[in-house]
Amino acid sequence: MSNHTTLAAELFPISGEPVHLEIIKALIGIKKAEAIANSELNVLDKNKSEKIVSACDELLNLDDKTLRPLFPIDVFQTGSGTNSNMNVNEVIAERSDTHPNNDVNYGQSSNDTFPSSIQVAASNNIISSLIPNLKDLIISVDKKSEDLNDVVKTGRTHSMDAMPITFGTELEAWVVALDESLESIEQSLISLKKLPLGGTAVGTGINAHPKASQIACKNLTEDFTPHASPASRMGSQHTLLNASNALTILATTINKIASDLILMNSGPLCGFGDIKLPSHIDGSSIMPGKVNPVIPESCTQVYARVMGNHASIQCGTSNSRLQLNVYLPVMGNALLNSILILSNTAKNLTRDINGFEVNTEKIEENLSRNPILVTGLNKIIGYDKGKEIVKKALSEKRALIEVAEEMTDLSRAELEEALDPKKLANL
Repeated sequence: MSNHTTLAAELFPISGEPVHLEIIKALIGIKKAEAIANSELNVLDKNKSEKIVSACDELLNLDDKTLRPLFPIDVFQTGSGTNSNMNVNEVIAERSDTHPNNDVNYGQSSNDTFPSSIQVAASNNIISSLIPNLKDLIISVDKKSEDLNDVVKTGRTHSMDAMPITFGTELEAWVVALDESLESIEQSLISLKKLPLGGTAVGTGINAHPKASQIACKNLTEDFTPHASPASRMGSQHTLLNASNALTILATTINKIASDLILMNSGPLCGFGDIKLPSHIDGSSIMPGKVNPVIPESCTQVYARVMGNHASIQCGTSNSRLQLNVYLPVMGNALLNSILILSNTAKNLTRDINGFEVNTEKIEENLSRNPILVTGLNKIIGYDKGKEIVKKALSEKRALIEVAEEMTDLSRAELEEALDPKKLANL
């Protein structure tokens, strides 16, 4: 372990949580891209460039278990990420027989490479994992909505019985919310792909070739470009905040869906009992046969963590000072963690969406006993009369239609027509 890395590892024994490995990988990729660019521009010796590129390729081909010990520095370190940037420089330099500052870090600063590495890592993981898993979830919910489009159930507002609704309508609302979450995430990618690379120390590009960042970005992928104002992306971190905000929208949507599933699955005898979620694992260590909504519960916990991560990013962004934000490592880890757990959660939730079954018998029983169906008579008998019918039906524990037949001049056939749950659910 080289000098700066050793000192930094000893200086920050804070949490035992190192900088996210995806950020380290992105930083190695940036070093490779910069070496190629600087060689093309004849500001870095071609032989040194080739050695640096080879060392970067070697590192990027290592599995995570082998790569992780090479980058031990705690996330709670110098706020610019300088310690991890130097850690990467020194590891590459050792493998390429080059100088960590003069060669590996040529035309760069922690102040532009480290925030760039966060944006690259976040973009790559959103594109490769989060978006595909989210799209799969959307497809599953949409298909379930179509399959259950004709199934009428009791709607609920304020957690109380309300007018009938179809499962199709209920799940379609989830699809719309998930689609809007996806749109927000895709929109955040536009800003994430504009890197502050080339800004070096304070955004002026000191010691960097003016064309190096453009070439380096092309060597990363064609999707990344240098930001027109690197200073704006070094002195502030609204890009990371915007991405995190998009993730909180998705987390909130998933939390709503998970909470709905928990309520709909409640019972099986004394709750709503609308659906039966798949039984994945024993629900209790003391109550035999108990089955719990374990996947939705994990979703709600992920929501809590993403909100916590967002608070860290919001705090870090709001404390940007002059030419440099110095909360980068903790913000980067928080953002990458949110992307990871939301991606895995979307994949896991898809299992329960595909696997839940509708409890038709309980749904029909609840519908037949729902006094709020009287709303279908409002245009005929008025609100006040309907209120009297509901009160009597509830107090005497009788069927709504029987009480309505006694208290109105409407025939049984007319009442059955007006109180038909399917009709009231717009089927």
